[in-house]
Amino acid sequence: MNQIAPLALFVSLAALALETPAQSARECIAPLACKASKSCPTFSEASREAEQTVREQPNIKAGIGKCGDLKYVYRNTGRGSQTLFFDAQDRLVAESTSTDALAAPCFGSKHYGVRVECEAVVTREFAR
Repeated sequence: MNQIAPLALFVSLAALALETPAQSARECIAPLACKASKSCPTFSEASREAEQTVREQPNIKAGIGKCGDLKYVYRNTGRGSQTLFFDAQDRLVAESTSTDALAAPCFGSKHYGVRVECEAVVTREFAR
């Protein structure tokens, strides 16, 4: 796809701050699990994996883009999504996940790593 498609992706934790008696905003924000094991993917690894997934599973949408000073890789299955954010050195700094399951904790969204707030622009969608 040659056209750059804008994507209004606002990763805001304001919605996550809404609390129910059974959950708090802290449950919706967590450290990146891969940091402890030093197994976080790089931007190159994550984008290659997302592109391969699209080829193997036609129902998946995926691509890469820019979000402020960060780069990101996204995947959307139609039932949930994952966006990985990387710094200029290709290091994973944040992850945002969502699901359409209404009963899911955190209203279906969870954020890991540093707080990210920006308007994202898709620079490349992976094709089957």
